[in-house]
Amino acid sequence: MRRIAALTFVVGLLLGVLGMRFLGHSQSAYATGNCTNQSLVGSYSYLIWDKFVSAPSGSNPTVTAYVTDGGLMTFDGRGNVTFVAEGSFNGLSQFGPENRSGSYSVQANCMGSFTMHFDASPSCCTNHYDFVIVASGRELTIFQRDGGTVSAGNAIKQGSIES
Repeated sequence: MRRIAALTFVVGLLLGVLGMRFLGHSQSAYATGNCTNQSLVGSYSYLIWDKFVSAPSGSNPTVTAYVTDGGLMTFDGRGNVTFVAEGSFNGLSQFGPENRSGSYSVQANCMGSFTMHFDASPSCCTNHYDFVIVASGRELTIFQRDGGTVSAGNAIKQGSIES
């Protein structure tokens, strides 16, 4: 019972933080309303925190794995994205650096989605993420939409700082 309460608290906290983040940046993200794939060009450092959950029929959800995944994602302005990723699995095993690839699309309201295909051998899967462009394109708020995961993160544009 404590495990369920703790998991519920963590999920609620995560959703609350994401909600506040969206509200806090909504004006800058939606002010122009003219985002396109070309709104994302260049490299962003990213960090995503994952919890994989399992809920066999008739039982309560339990966390089966904790993963941190971070690195550099590079958007080409035409719908293609590449990744150089590193991370840890359950705090014990490390992975990376490894190359990944994917595609992305941006809607006019500055919300979008991208895929992350695991190119390493053996190739295991493709993850699906949604994002919001915030801070005038300098940041992304990211969350995974695949079943069995509770994942969220952010990305920060790399390069020169304009005053």
